[in-house]
Amino acid sequence: LLNQKSLSTIKARVAALAWYALWMEKDGDRPEDILPIQEDHLYRYLTALRFDSAAPTKATTVMAAVAFYRHVLGSVGSDEAATSLRCIGSAMRQFMKKRMTKRANKIPMWVVLLVELAAVFAKDPLTRLIAGYLAFLIHGRFRNSDARAIDEIRPERVLDPETGQLIGGTVEALASEIKTAVTRQQKRSLIPLVAGIK
Repeated sequence: LLNQKSLSTIKARVAALAWYALWMEKDGDRPEDILPIQEDHLYRYLTALRFDSAAPTKATTVMAAVAFYRHVLGSVGSDEAATSLRCIGSAMRQFMKKRMTKRANKIPMWVVLLVELAAVFAKDPLTRLIAGYLAFLIHGRFRNSDARAIDEIRPERVLDPETGQLIGGTVEALASEIKTAVTRQQKRSLIPLVAGIK
């Protein structure tokens, strides 16, 4: 059941449940009252997070952990806590204090050009290899993790009929278990990743 979840997700959910359990213990609750998670205890904890000026995302992380505890681990008795409107509302109210996320800056064209030139003309083979990999990521708009999951590469070159020089084409790569593969079928299929050759 847990092997469908990434390790980082499991760690985040367990850590959030541990925060809750430690807070309950410090607040004087008996160990047997910690689980299953009760709605009034959870709301008390979320209120304490708000008054303690905890990180704005901490409450929503806790709510995700409670949902994980209920749905994935099959907790009996945590339904009310996981679906409580006042708990969800409190977590969302705290989340809305989070600063606006800024998107990463676009890669300047001169950097793209420099990477392309290095991929073709650099004397050091390692530099050419790294630059070629970066150019592949840039032109295909791939994640590094997706590119690392590639099992097979199929280049299709378009050559100038008169000179025989490369003038374009595509690189099709087949990758397995990429980040966006959600269903069992997708996880066991080779997903095509395509980048243009200029």
